[in-house]
Amino acid sequence: MTGKMVVAGRMEKLRSYEEYCYQVAYYLLGEEEEAILAAKSTLLELGQDGGFWRASEDDRQKQVKRRAMMQSLELRRRQGMSDMIPQKSAYIC
Repeated sequence: MTGKMVVAGRMEKLRSYEEYCYQVAYYLLGEEEEAILAAKSTLLELGQDGGFWRASEDDRQKQVKRRAMMQSLELRRRQGMSDMIPQKSAYIC
């Protein structure tokens, strides 16, 4: 198989996990835009992980779920921290 064929095959496989990944993220975040961001980050991360590609199909499914959960929680944590930063308008008298 050529390099292009390998990449194309991996992209197709990642697309097959896209909906599941989004569903996990949406369940945790409850907002479409945030779930899309978390799912994109998850799939990009997994696409670059050699261990993911060497894993069995069952293990890949578990990794998608686990990493989607981690990305969603990290996104929520970062948003929570940014909510704590005072806005400029709070200082205007």
